[in-house]
Amino acid sequence: MSGHNEERMEAWLREQLRSALPEPPLDEVDWPALRQRIAWRAEPQLARLRRSARASAWWDYAARWSKAALPAAVAAAAVLALLLGRMQSAPQAQSPVESVTINTTQRLTVESAIGASPQDEETSVLFASADRDELLRQAVTGR
Repeated sequence: MSGHNEERMEAWLREQLRSALPEPPLDEVDWPALRQRIAWRAEPQLARLRRSARASAWWDYAARWSKAALPAAVAAAAVLALLLGRMQSAPQAQSPVESVTINTTQRLTVESAIGASPQDEETSVLFASADRDELLRQAVTGR
């Protein structure tokens, strides 16, 4: 709607209202009493706004959220307990030492392992799965 049409519509509405309703008795209104009634009715809402406007401590916010946060925390703890229970009862995955296979045609000796890089899978299998006394005996005697 253009500005000119809006002005014509407003003028028409003003005319219709003035013809339908009598003029307000502005001289007969008790303005101080009206002001007092408005202030009296607005006081509870203004007091609530004053309370919320003051600086609140962190525990005020926590107290307001506790009604919703406490049940949510209990539910999250229950879900976590169920998940942990399932994880403990699940079969354990194989350790990396058990999952590594060594080529059986090539014998790995202590001498070759000493010169090997510590990242070699075969070296880690040798030292992780071997009998420690046997390793010590072979290192000392050279056999």
